[in-house]
Amino acid sequence: MRKCVGLILLMVYLFGTTELHQLMKLPRLVEHYEDFLQKSPESNFYAFFRIHYLISQDPETDSDYDQDMQLPFKSSDNHFMLSFANLLVPKPIEVSAPRKLTISEKKFYGQYDNSYCFSIGKSIFQPPKSIV
Repeated sequence: MRKCVGLILLMVYLFGTTELHQLMKLPRLVEHYEDFLQKSPESNFYAFFRIHYLISQDPETDSDYDQDMQLPFKSSDNHFMLSFANLLVPKPIEVSAPRKLTISEKKFYGQYDNSYCFSIGKSIFQPPKSIV
């Protein structure tokens, strides 16, 4: 019983929020394709698809423009979209500027002497010296 209810709720959600309801127009596609084959028997499904979906049609020159617009995925007639994402309003987040950071002028006394510097003196790469 739970699976059945879950499936029904899923279908209601998908038909309401996506273009899945266009699949209900598939019988119109079959009928229109049969009419197309009666008018031009030498044509195939690719020609039908190319004429009705790939080439833009002008309503003034196409005699069956109204029937063409009833085919699946030709027009978006999803006027009412149920979306739960629009119902969930996030809480506002307050962002405050950081406080002014004060740096104290303390002198750091570390283990290294200030007079010691790597750039003073000879190069690091020297041949070994013998102790005699």
